[in-house]
Amino acid sequence: MIWPFTTIAKLRNELRVTQGDLRLAEGHLKALMTEVTDAADRHTKVLGTKQRLLDALKQELETTRSALTIVKNDLTWRKAQLSLSQKALIKAQKALAKAQKNDTAKDAKTGKFTKKVTNV
Repeated sequence: MIWPFTTIAKLRNELRVTQGDLRLAEGHLKALMTEVTDAADRHTKVLGTKQRLLDALKQELETTRSALTIVKNDLTWRKAQLSLSQKALIKAQKALAKAQKNDTAKDAKTGKFTKKVTNV
């Protein structure tokens, strides 16, 4: 069978247009694949950054908890020291009150103790 010249020309033209469309579609496909790859890379970087931030926050939280524990222990120790100091102060005040019972009015003026100390 012999094809007419115009039909062959039309078919060649359609083939050329179809090949151009195919090249254009391949270009779009390559661009989309590149965009998908770039988007995946960006997503991976974002996830990595997010993970590093979470790790840093966890470490900061542990540091803060440790510091809080140290401060609580220090506060407990200081409360114990304050309690001991208050007990010592009360004891000293009682001893002073006993010592003042042995003083006379004359002793307060002269600064000399004339009575002997008893039960101090």
